Order: sequence, then structure tokens, then C-alpha cells
Amino acid sequence: MRLRLTGDEKQRLARRPTENPQAYEECVRGRYFWNRRTPEALQKAVEHFQRAIEKDPAYALAYSGLADSHSMLAFYANTPAKDAYQKAKAAAEKALALDESLAEGHTSLGWVLYQSGYDWQGAEREFSRAIQLNPGYATGRHWYGAFLGSMGRADESVAEIQRARESDPLSLIIATALPDMLYLARRYDQALERYHKVLEMDPNFLSAQRMIGLPYLQKGQYQLAITEFQKALKLQPDDTFALGHLGHAYARAGQKEQALQIFSALKERARRQYVTPYDIAVVAVGLGDKDQAFAWLERAYEERSRWFIHCKAEPLLDPLRSEPRFQDLLRRMRLAP
Repeated sequence: MRLRLTGDEKQRLARRPTENPQAYEECVRGRYFWNRRTPEALQKAVEHFQRAIEKDPAYALAYSGLADSHSMLAFYANTPAKDAYQKAKAAAEKALALDESLAEGHTSLGWVLYQSGYDWQGAEREFSRAIQLNPGYATGRHWYGAFLGSMGRADESVAEIQRARESDPLSLIIATALPDMLYLARRYDQALERYHKVLEMDPNFLSAQRMIGLPYLQKGQYQLAITEFQKALKLQPDDTFALGHLGHAYARAGQKEQALQIFSALKERARRQYVTPYDIAVVAVGLGDKDQAFAWLERAYEERSRWFIHCKAEPLLDPLRSEPRFQDLLRRMRLAP
């Protein structure tokens, strides 16, 4: 099996090789699937990293990879975030127990503290330590850039992502992170230009396709947003992030019946299986139903729901920003005084 890895992945896998060649091979495969960022690929990544650990229980990079895979399952799959981040934290701490100088381990732990613990100081400390240990580790800069975007530090965020791209110019996920942060910085035209460049490289890259509709929404180009979210659902039919934002786009476009159908379908699905609460909340925001929006955002807060971490900067939530309930959420997340 011949795998194509980015330069960053080759560098970090080769820097601390295990004595066990089979463990090394499993770790290589794990990072390959992890980089795809689809639910199916991430589950394969978990399996490969677990096999690497079975073959070499002292392989710190494999524990970091396992941590990152669980973290991304919380972000890209309909996986209960608290459970996923609990596993991710345990694996990240094991990686650092084996090798405290491992930049990858500090990055893994920083992401968990940021996403699930709302521990902004702890997360920044871990990301800074990772960059200090290995300034060329692209994922460390990538995830630190995402953290800065959540904090509303837009210029720093974009600059950090650009540094990550310099370290790993072939990574599609890092290339997608740049327009993600440009979107949060409300630089919509620049975001769209960058999303299109990623999709020119790989039209089936879900991480970019599910996001490109967001700047169209903020530009008032609702039909274009609808089209893009529909494309994402063709790539991943059960992607509730794309479905929830499609419902939001329908509502903003005045197609209330379609929006309500999606809203009902997501709530019904949530009775049968886990659905990320934030994906339901965004439909309510589009419909102008603030009570329902806050009910689901409260659940998103409690469950550490994906993308909700960006609530301080997310333009889609602007209709709620003046509400005392929203300010209370920000205070509880330690994002407002």
C-alpha cells in the first residue's frame, strides 16, 4: 500500500522512529487516514494508531496520533464530544509521559484543553510549548491559529495559519484552515477565493466543501450557499454540519418550509442517535427562533459541541449577540468579563 503523506507528516514520523518497523508502518497509515478528515478515515486512523501502540507501547508519536484522531472524530463525525475528548486527553497525556519534549504531544493536549476544557490559558501554554520545541511542526501552528481565531485575535490567527502553510504547503486541511480563519475575520471574499483554490486541488475534499457556503451566507448570496451545502451532502449524506447550515440557508433565503423540514428532521434524528447540538441550533438561528436557538446552544455548551468553540467570532451568531443570554454563555466560557 503506497501512501501519499505531506512533508510535515514525513518529518514528524521520521524524527522519533520506533524500534519496531511494524509500529512505524501503522503510525504512517494512521496519519494518512487522519489527514483525510472524514468519519470513516478517522475511524481507520484510530485502528492504525491502536495497532501501533500494541506493537510498541512506548511509541509516544502513536499516542499523540491516537489523541488527534479521537479529537477529530469529535469535530468531523457525529461522535459525542465529551467521550471523544476524554479519550484524546488520556492519549495525549500518555504521549507526554513517554516524551515530555514531544511537540506533537503538547499540540494534542493543547487542542483538548481548547476544545473541551475551555481552558484558554492552558491551551495557549501547550501550543506555545509545542512551537518552541518544533517551530516547523505545521499542525502545532495550524491548531494554535484556530485557537487564536476563536479568541477573536484575527490577524494573529491568519498569520499563524500562513506559517503552518509554509511548513506544510501540500496539506489540504491546513490550506482549508486559512479560509476558515478569514471567514471568522469577516474577510469573506478572501475566504471564498481560498476555499475555491482548495477545491480546485481536490473537488471531493469535504472539509472545504462543507465550509464554503458560510461566506456566501454572510454575503447574502443564499442560493449559492444552498448549492454548496447540497454538494457537501452529496459527498457525505449524513453530515449534520452541512445539513444544519443548509437549513439555515433555506431560512435566510425565505424558503421557510424547507428549513422547518430540516429542523424537524435533525431533532427527530437526535432522539435516535447523537447529533451535534450546534448543528440544530444554527437552523433555529436562521429561522429567527431565539428560544430554540438558545436551548440548543446551551446543550452545545454543555456537550462541547464542534464549531461552537468559535461563538465569540462566528458571524452566523450575530443575531443573538445583543441578547443577555448570549453574553451569559460567553461569560461561562470565560470569553467575556
